[in-house]
Amino acid sequence: MTFHNPISGPSCGGTAIKIDGFGFKPFDSSSTDPKSGQAANKLFIRYLDSTSQDVIAQSVLIDPAAYTNEKINVISVPEPVGTKALI
Repeated sequence: MTFHNPISGPSCGGTAIKIDGFGFKPFDSSSTDPKSGQAANKLFIRYLDSTSQDVIAQSVLIDPAAYTNEKINVISVPEPVGTKALI
């Protein structure tokens, strides 16, 4: 990851998050996972408590249309007011 927006700030869910980087889709779009037979390019997002590193939201599969090899666009999940999280 080389950049993300917003950098910080209040959010209780529904915030558009943009992440720039490289390697989010490392496989050809026609590739399949040999174990599951499903598409190889699966990307999940989860949130961790910024202090304890405990998972505070279940991992969510990102729609393949929401990311490229260099960019991810997702909407944050609802969390209680005052939650400080890492993606």
